[in-house]
Amino acid sequence: MEVIRGHVYRLKPTPEQDALMARTAGVTRLVYNLALEQRRTWGGRRYGGGRSRTFGAKGLSGELSELRRTFDWIGAVSQTAQNQALIDLDRAFANFFEGRAGYPKPRRKGRDDAFRQVGREIAVRRLNAKWSEVKILKIGWVRYRDTRPLRPRADGAVEIRNATIRRRAGGGWEI
Repeated sequence: MEVIRGHVYRLKPTPEQDALMARTAGVTRLVYNLALEQRRTWGGRRYGGGRSRTFGAKGLSGELSELRRTFDWIGAVSQTAQNQALIDLDRAFANFFEGRAGYPKPRRKGRDDAFRQVGREIAVRRLNAKWSEVKILKIGWVRYRDTRPLRPRADGAVEIRNATIRRRAGGGWEI
């Protein structure tokens, strides 16, 4: 049986990387809240021509691409993080309709400062016995204290399925 482990590490970003992570979290929060508002306002309604509209992650990804082309500051951050926000909203609605959770709420600044990247876009390299670096898309290599080494597979590679980068309550970032 395969055991899936989760580890939390405190990041040590430079001031520029800190600003990029805050911008990515802000744009991701905006995308989530816009998609939530679209579902609230237009969910179940038809277009003028009678054609129905889907508000799932796949249906909204086309609109996200158009939004990224229109606004450069949205296009400047990782598209994967924005798509993951749409997937998170789909999961929140699925949990709501199956009775496991309440209706999805908008994400708020300062409380929901987080974004997620898929594992194929995350790379890890060890610097020395105590420090390692993680490569986050459009942010670069960010150092962290390697308090608990990641377990390699049989071939020696470390498999990362996804990584959530979030702001800590006391300040700073963790992955």
